[in-house]
Amino acid sequence: MSRILMLALTVMTALTAGDETPPAPTTVPVPAWSDLTDWLNGGAKGVSVVTLTPAGDQVLIGLPDRGLFASNDARKTWMPLGKDQAELTKKSWPCQVLFDPNDANSFWLASRTGAGLFATTDGGVTLTRVGNLEAISRAGIDVSDPKKKLLVVCRAEKERDLSRSINGGSFSKIGNKLPEQLLPITQVVVIDAKTWLVATGLPPAPNPKKKKEQEREAGIYRTDDAGASWLRCHKEGVGDAVLQRADRSLWWSVAGGERLLRSSNQGRTWTPVEGPTTCPTELPHGWIAAVKERQVMVSTNNGKLWQPLGPELPFFPAGILYAAKFNCLLAWRAPEMAGTEALVRFDLPEDLTTVIEVPPVRDLLVWNGDEEAKGGGWLWPEQAPMVKPAPAATAARVGKMGLAMHIEGVANGGFGWNWFGWFPKEAGSDVSAYEALVFSIRVDGAAKPTALRVQVKSNDNKGTAEVDLVPLYPSICDGRWHEVSVPLTTLRAGGQFNPATAWELAFNVSAPTAMTCDINVDEVGFTKTAKK
Repeated sequence: MSRILMLALTVMTALTAGDETPPAPTTVPVPAWSDLTDWLNGGAKGVSVVTLTPAGDQVLIGLPDRGLFASNDARKTWMPLGKDQAELTKKSWPCQVLFDPNDANSFWLASRTGAGLFATTDGGVTLTRVGNLEAISRAGIDVSDPKKKLLVVCRAEKERDLSRSINGGSFSKIGNKLPEQLLPITQVVVIDAKTWLVATGLPPAPNPKKKKEQEREAGIYRTDDAGASWLRCHKEGVGDAVLQRADRSLWWSVAGGERLLRSSNQGRTWTPVEGPTTCPTELPHGWIAAVKERQVMVSTNNGKLWQPLGPELPFFPAGILYAAKFNCLLAWRAPEMAGTEALVRFDLPEDLTTVIEVPPVRDLLVWNGDEEAKGGGWLWPEQAPMVKPAPAATAARVGKMGLAMHIEGVANGGFGWNWFGWFPKEAGSDVSAYEALVFSIRVDGAAKPTALRVQVKSNDNKGTAEVDLVPLYPSICDGRWHEVSVPLTTLRAGGQFNPATAWELAFNVSAPTAMTCDINVDEVGFTKTAKK
C-alpha cells in the first residue's frame, strides 16, 4: 500500500505541477515625463522662467506674482528666494536670470511686470531692486567686466525702448539710433562692452485698419559701437531667449515657432536650421536639443540631423533645459498657456548613445545633394513605372536634396549613382586611407526587398564584393531612415575594385516576388573610423 500511495502522490504532483501559475513577466518601465509642478506655491498657473546656478546644483524657477523659488533636487521641494522683497512676491513676472560667471552667489533677475530689475550677492536670500525701470522684457550684462557696470535692458511696451546703465543701476535711453519703424524690442544680448544684439518679436497680424503697424519692421539688429549705429542682420523676429553655446555659436528660434536660426560669427549673419522650431538647449558631447511642437529632438551634428528623444511633452513648452547634475531635461509651460502640469522632468540614461544614434562622421563626403550635388544615376531594368535615381527634396534626410528611386514590377533589379557623372573618365575619389563606406538610406513600400546588396565601383567599372545590408540591419526596410556603415575591408574582400578611383555606389535588390518600393539615399561618404 505504501508503494501505491507513493506512486499516486507522484502522479498527482506531476499533474498539478503543470497547473501552477507562471511568474508574471518582468515589465520595463516606459520612460515618461514626471510632474514637478509646485502646487503649493501656485506653480500650476504656469512657470515664467527656469534656469540653473552656474554650478548646476540648484534649479531656479519664476512664478508670476509669487517670485523666485529654488530646488536642490530638481524634484518637488522648493524654497522661496527674496522673501523680503514685496515688489517681487506681489506684482512680478520673473522672465530672466543672469548669473555672474565668476561669482555663483551673484545674479540679476528681470521682471516683465512691476519692478523691472533685481540683484543679489548672497544667492537670492535677499534681492535688491536695481534702478527704477519697470516691466523689463530682457536684460544684458557685460560679464567680461569684473565690476559688471554695463547693463542694457529693453521694454516691449514701446518702440525702440532700449536703456543702458554704465554704473550698475542708473539708466538712460539709447534706442534713438534704431530704425523708427522698428517693432518693439523683446530680446537683448550683450556680447561685450560695445557689441550687442537686439531683436523684435512677431509682426502683428494683417489689419487693413492699422496700416502704420503693418509697415513696422521685425528683425535682429547688431551694434559694434555701443548703440551709436545699428545694422539689420536678419529680417525675422525671434521668440525664445538666445542660446549661447560653449562653441560661442548663438541659436534663436524665429518668432511664431517656424524654425531655428544659428549664427557662428556673433550675430553678424544667421543661417536657418531645419528640423525642430523652438526651445534650443545644449546637451553633453556638444549635442543640442530643441522642440518640434511637443516632441524633444536631438542633434549630434550641429543641427544637420535630428532624432526624437523620449515621449511627447504633456504641453507645448515655453522652454527646455538640460540639468547635468541631475541628468535630466526640464520643461515648463508658460503662464499664458492653459493646462495643469507646468513643470516636468525627463530622466536620461547615463549613456545617451543608448537612446540616440550617433551618425558616422563623413571624413570624405562624396554626395549629399547640397554642396556635393554632382553625378548621374542608372537603373536596371529601365522600364515604367520604375524611376532611376535622381535628386529630390522629398528624399532628403539632411539638407535640401536626397536621391530618390522607385522599384516596381520586378523581383530583381539594380540601380546606382556615380558622383562624378562618369566624366571625366579618369575621375575618382581616393578612398585608400578610409575604413568604411557610410550613407543614410530609407526603404518603404507595399512590397519591399528581402535582399539589399551594396558595392562600390571604381572608374574602370570594377566593383568591390557585394554586401547584403538586410542581415546587418534587420529593420532597414521599415520605412525609416537608417545610418549604414560598411567596413571597406569587407567590401574589398572580393572583386577588382581600385580604391584610388572610387566613383560609384551600386545596389542590387531582390525579393521572392515582384517588389513595389521607394528607396531614398543621402549623405554618401567615407570615414576613417569603422563602426564597431
